[in-house]
Amino acid sequence: MKKLLHTNHFAEMLRFGFVGVVNTLVDIGVFSLAIFLGIPRVFSQVAGYLAGTINSFFWNKHFTFRDKDHTDILKVMLFVGVNLVSLGASSWGIFLLPLMGMPLWLAKGCVTILSLAINFFGYRWLVFRKK
Repeated sequence: MKKLLHTNHFAEMLRFGFVGVVNTLVDIGVFSLAIFLGIPRVFSQVAGYLAGTINSFFWNKHFTFRDKDHTDILKVMLFVGVNLVSLGASSWGIFLLPLMGMPLWLAKGCVTILSLAINFFGYRWLVFRKK
């Protein structure tokens, strides 16, 4: 455990957590606004997720993983791929969980946690991996 606390990976995890909180606030803010405006929940999920994703790429590249590589086209494509997987999983969840009786906001919390896990490991191992 001591070794983990003193590694660059732990610092990345902390920065990812901070960026994740900001992304989640952006996501929930856009999602809530869309729901308030009467947009169906799956489309609201997509809108919120996309807003958080745009924010996420910038902050994770420059702050979390401190990526200095300028070959961003491949990174953007990988980032989009990871986020499409995450978006698909979260959209199915936000559609299915309320149908199974889960309150919408609890379902939103569950799919947010699922997305967080998919995104961290996808970003760390695919998008911003160290050479």
